[in-house]
Amino acid sequence: MKLNCWEEVDKGHGRIETRHCIASDRIDWLEQKAQWAGLRSVAMIDETRESGGKKQCGPAVLYQQPATRCRADRKGGSRTLNSF
Repeated sequence: MKLNCWEEVDKGHGRIETRHCIASDRIDWLEQKAQWAGLRSVAMIDETRESGGKKQCGPAVLYQQPATRCRADRKGGSRTLNSF
């Protein structure tokens, strides 16, 4: 399975934020795909925030229009999650 992946680290305002993104248009394995009519891709963003000696972790949940495909991409010098 081919995956689009990227990692981004932002430093500023006394904190460090790290994001890992994985996106794929291979959804044949998804058991619930019938419940998402028109779904064309899936993506996961895992975010870690460090501030004041404390670390917070967790996935970010994003929703796109069902017919929208996603990919992790580099655009304008930074990496973004794009719809196409």
